[in-house]
Amino acid sequence: EKDTIYGDIHDIIGGKLTDLLLQINQLGKLPHITGDQLSTLKNTTNLLSLELRTKLHDWEDFRNIQNDFELGWMSMLVRRYSNSGRTCRIKLDENISWKEAESWDQKFKVEIFRISQEIANNDLKYGFGSAHWKIFSFFPEFIFEVKTKSNHSESNLRGRGSRNIEERCKNIFATFNQIHSNDDFIIKFSAPSKT
Repeated sequence: EKDTIYGDIHDIIGGKLTDLLLQINQLGKLPHITGDQLSTLKNTTNLLSLELRTKLHDWEDFRNIQNDFELGWMSMLVRRYSNSGRTCRIKLDENISWKEAESWDQKFKVEIFRISQEIANNDLKYGFGSAHWKIFSFFPEFIFEVKTKSNHSESNLRGRGSRNIEERCKNIFATFNQIHSNDDFIIKFSAPSKT
């Protein structure tokens, strides 16, 4: 997982830095700088800054889930939704505690984190309004549900994000169901906890 993060930083950030350097070199060869050229340079710089910030947050969340799953998971969801101007409500069933998740195997934590990330990505792409995440159980199964309003279509339900979720679910013997009715969209997830 760390290799993936380092690879992303190298590929994405390195690529943007190269673009920025090339643009600066081109500007140095011109007698004067136009507003469009300056705007392009600013846009590239802003994209680089945003990508770097996003990757650093991903890295921080990944480190957090290893020591404090609640902090890493919650900060990822809250940040993603708030950055998109949406609200994410997270509720635990009254009979459970986040401490139960701390006994999970690290690989299981990573899979749960990545699946949740992908579900949030899909919701942010196609959903609107508040998203309601409810956790019913941590052990012996991790069970949660997401309720949101959505413009999902059948083709979205079989898109790349959903296929990624299905692949990750297979790795941990999880079930993942999507229920779409009018504007209501419900995701039900269940996986046997690994300790």
